[in-house]
Amino acid sequence: MRGRFVLGVAATLIACNTLVGFDDLERVDLGPDDGGPDRGVEPADAGVDAPAVTDGARCNANAPFEAPVPATDLDGDAQVTGAAVMTEDELEIFYRRRDGDAGELRHGRRADAATPWGPANVTTEEALSPVALRAFSITRQGLKFYYEDPILRMRFVTRATTSDAFGSATLYFDDVIKNLFVVADDEFVYASYQPDSASPEHVLVRAANPILAFESFQPFEYGHVPGAVDSNPILNPSQTRLYFTVTRDDAPDFGEIYVTTRATKTAPFPPATRVAELSSPGHDVMTWVAEDDCEVLLERKAKLFRARRPR
Repeated sequence: MRGRFVLGVAATLIACNTLVGFDDLERVDLGPDDGGPDRGVEPADAGVDAPAVTDGARCNANAPFEAPVPATDLDGDAQVTGAAVMTEDELEIFYRRRDGDAGELRHGRRADAATPWGPANVTTEEALSPVALRAFSITRQGLKFYYEDPILRMRFVTRATTSDAFGSATLYFDDVIKNLFVVADDEFVYASYQPDSASPEHVLVRAANPILAFESFQPFEYGHVPGAVDSNPILNPSQTRLYFTVTRDDAPDFGEIYVTTRATKTAPFPPATRVAELSSPGHDVMTWVAEDDCEVLLERKAKLFRARRPR
């Protein structure tokens, strides 16, 4: 049986090398996830209730997100932007910008998380552009950065401090896999896997980091709906909240955002639910979420959007 990892948007898939069949992937103990087999549609959140707004909190974590808005402070409204990730302190951002067929990795810095980025503090990341096609993960303290190169191989670079330049790139995984996400603690990597090449269905899988082989990826419980394409997994730094895109076979261009929340990073994931306010009639892909869940970044209509919860 051949399998694939989902590529880019769920509607466009690129075949990978032969994998072991999904039925042959033995479940391993990557955390006691015993979430249910079904997933609801509403409400917008599930699992552990986040606390309401408290002194010092910048948002009410129980409130729905406000409507996503284009992140025009980065490059204005004319550019095609996306694939954005921020450091945990939200003082640096990495994202892709395209002008026609050309693209580059952009890098921004700011003094505090409340300051807009603005063209003045966003520059081309010379050490990585144009060799980096898109960012996909950055670890705690921003010292290790994972990216995808133009021939779809995954690489990473490191630096001693956030004031330093990144060093030479190291090959992370030498195969055509996209949709990877490495958690902030650098201990697990999540991806989307196609159990049967005859069916468009994809499920989320994960592996201990570093990945040793395709066989390292194992299924886990989060409430997958049979037949759906689950892709683009994104976790907050504490690994307590998992967002991903769900696409149905009868609507391949219609990707909705789902979320599941657990109490700790070793607790089970409960069944995920649809985040109505982040799901549009088009294809929505989450790329980053803040630790306090007050802000997220997502791609929509070939543009970078942000959404925030109210105070």
